[in-house]
Amino acid sequence: MMKSTMIEMLPRVEGQIRVVLQQTENDSSVLLESGRSIHMEDTLIGRYPLEAIHLTQGLSGKSGIANGIAASMALENYLQIKPTRQGSQLRDILLKLSTIYSHIHHFYWELLPDFLNEHHFNHQTFTKFGYHPDLKRRGGEPNDLSEEHGYVILDHLKLAANTLQVLQQIIASIGGKFPVIMNLIPGGVSNFEMAPGSILENIRRLESCKLFVEKIWPEDVKIFVQEVPESIIVFEDNQNLFSFGAVPSGKLDSANLNYSPGVLLDGKLEPINELRITESLDNTFYLPINQSAEVGKLFDLNKLNAYTWIKGARYETETVLTGALARMLITHFGGGDINISNTIIKLIDSLGLAVESPNCIASRMMSEALEARFYINSIFKTLLNFDYESAPNLRIPFEFSRDGSGTGKIEAPGGALYHQVFIQEGRILQYRIISPVNWNFSTVDEFGKTGVVETELNKLLKNYTLSPIQVSRILHSYNAHIMEGTQ
Repeated sequence: MMKSTMIEMLPRVEGQIRVVLQQTENDSSVLLESGRSIHMEDTLIGRYPLEAIHLTQGLSGKSGIANGIAASMALENYLQIKPTRQGSQLRDILLKLSTIYSHIHHFYWELLPDFLNEHHFNHQTFTKFGYHPDLKRRGGEPNDLSEEHGYVILDHLKLAANTLQVLQQIIASIGGKFPVIMNLIPGGVSNFEMAPGSILENIRRLESCKLFVEKIWPEDVKIFVQEVPESIIVFEDNQNLFSFGAVPSGKLDSANLNYSPGVLLDGKLEPINELRITESLDNTFYLPINQSAEVGKLFDLNKLNAYTWIKGARYETETVLTGALARMLITHFGGGDINISNTIIKLIDSLGLAVESPNCIASRMMSEALEARFYINSIFKTLLNFDYESAPNLRIPFEFSRDGSGTGKIEAPGGALYHQVFIQEGRILQYRIISPVNWNFSTVDEFGKTGVVETELNKLLKNYTLSPIQVSRILHSYNAHIMEGTQ
């Protein structure tokens, strides 16, 4: 067996991931290797339970808010409490703002550079906004953006950067600071007053972003899709889907988006059973947790056949796709929201895809842009109907003396995020995190099944010419917060 490195370290993503081509006499395959972990799950063992809320936010600059909320929800589940309506509204605003932020950054700063070449290098954006595509690509690649259309999109990069700055300002005004916030607690957020003046100021800030989010960015994505025919190639038919869904803030009304929870397996939509969510450790450095394991020995760098820190999340041993596209399709199949159904069906029809096989670069990029439209209007409605009367939290002491566990489920920017805490004698006995990276970027498991991204790369290898830039394009087209998946 021979191994050769195609990509030593993928640029422009959080965390480290290596792409390796493995060849034998009869076959070849692509593997995703992760070479770094901060061992968040291990770090939390023995800690006071509230520490999980702020420590897990450090897993990602773009989905730290989602991790903090999921950790809060896990503790609420353990404590058997629910957040106040105002606390729910504030969390909802924070999550949606951070998701819009992540989606914008994903398209312009992570994916787009893979489709640029020497014709675009003189654009002013290459010296501003921290924008540094790979300048070694002088000759261009098939499906690169043309000089004309590349410039159209690059001309909007300043607007994209300004929009990110405004989103940061709004998040900081509510959450304390960004990208890592510290005011989340079980029952809502820490003591906080959302004065009418602050609401009006944030509404004005949002208004300044509206044109970019609702028109300019979606138009840029359309230009990209029209210019890049490979973006509509579907590698996996009848893709399994997974989404934890999201409920409106506070009272059930039409003011906010309502994603449906569910799992789509072999074309059949089912309710989620948490007990069927498992993790494969087959090729990871992690060791199985059992009674015979050495105390404190949770991983082994010399483990046979181990090459990654990314655990393989599975549902009933099946791989699933998670993310904005999955959220919309699960909601459509479940009949959860007519606006989402109409939007996703129009999107799939416009790309000439089948509803049962819609996963491609174009559909992922467009679903993120369309989701942001829903989210920004939802945030406006939440701010206009903000509940001043209820408190931002329950104002109760937290009691962790009872031995038990709790789970928190949320849709992070990249997809389904799951936190599970086990508490004993007032301390964290064990902590479990399953992130979108564990679903989408996982490698082969004990049943020979690979995650969505690795499957796509291997089908590209078998049916098309595979080059490092094509691999990079596929990986960057998924919302990859690798550090979050290696913990």
